[in-house]
Amino acid sequence: MGLSRQLIACAAGGRAFAENDNPEKPISIFYLPVEGATDIRYWETDSIEVDPDSLLLYRERSLERLPVFGGFLGRFTRSNPGKELWCRITYLTADSVHVCNAIRLKMPDEPTLVAHSAVDIRETRPGYPKFTWEDPSSENVIYFQVISDAAGDLLTGTYTFDQNWQFYDLNNVVININDIYTNPQLSPLAKYQFTLMGVSVDNWVHTFASKPFVIEP
Repeated sequence: MGLSRQLIACAAGGRAFAENDNPEKPISIFYLPVEGATDIRYWETDSIEVDPDSLLLYRERSLERLPVFGGFLGRFTRSNPGKELWCRITYLTADSVHVCNAIRLKMPDEPTLVAHSAVDIRETRPGYPKFTWEDPSSENVIYFQVISDAAGDLLTGTYTFDQNWQFYDLNNVVININDIYTNPQLSPLAKYQFTLMGVSVDNWVHTFASKPFVIEP
């Protein structure tokens, strides 16, 4: 069985981030499971002062696992460790062990900034809203944006290095995690949610925002 690192994951946390969720477990570790993924596990180090690339230093920890965006993503929830740690997610497919890059849990000193008002949504073309955002953090190197429907199910999931993205233009998209719909459409008067995560080089979400929008008829 081969080893693969093609597992997308990141983490976010803090009181503001978890205020409408579970303040007892303010850290969420998000991951993208491929079809057929099994035996999904969470691992972490005892401290931050270790080599994050040494897989032998990670110990498995049993955490609650929940679906996100209708199960398209998953997440583990964790209480505040009171210190920084490295963590990883793993799962199995038929012929490989998938391991994500090391994630730095930057709690309690660098909680995720919640900045809903930083996002601006304008329908510059009928049915094709443009999303722009200001980022109060200088740590982020890439942005993950999701459009979900009224049921909370994911419609599109994309990554960009820019602080803007227009539906459904892939010119500035560096990773497209959703290939279910080759030409996704937004319906007039339907309710949607735009979710943004600004992610640092060590896979911690420094900025989080979420904003509802409706397509004009």
